[in-house]
Amino acid sequence: MAELRGSAVGGRRKYDIFSGVRKDASVYIGLSGTLWKLSSLAALQVIPSVLYGPGISCVLMLCDSMLADVCDVDELEHDARREAMFGAIYGWFTKVGLTVALALSGLLLVCTGFEVRFGADQPDGTVFLMRILAVVVPASGMVVATLLMCGYKLNAARMAEVKAALEKKHSSL
Repeated sequence: MAELRGSAVGGRRKYDIFSGVRKDASVYIGLSGTLWKLSSLAALQVIPSVLYGPGISCVLMLCDSMLADVCDVDELEHDARREAMFGAIYGWFTKVGLTVALALSGLLLVCTGFEVRFGADQPDGTVFLMRILAVVVPASGMVVATLLMCGYKLNAARMAEVKAALEKKHSSL
């Protein structure tokens, strides 16, 4: 867990939660898969989070919307509402995915040659490999996700048909 240390700066109290990775006004940024060395520009470490925030929010909303569409199609095919089952499966896979991602990130960090004892003064080859992995791994994941999405057949026209069929079915009850 990050340590909070307070220090007086210009008459105000400043809290440094990144003190464990800071040395000589240089910061290695590890937020949201980004790793760059910034000299005297520690405030820029907020930029990756600000840029990734809208994208991640859209992905989460898209997944929930897709889950609702799958539940509607399932109801049409099986005459039962099973949102709880689909929600449980979605939650389980999300947790498994996060667990695997965290385990792999630690493994990949070890594979780059990262040594905690060096702190911010990692060998150049290590930093280069970390930068490459920070780009290649997320980009590869996006390519795989895009290819998997090519098989998703529930487009707007299909969902309009499903909703019309469900409305007809519900009105006859």
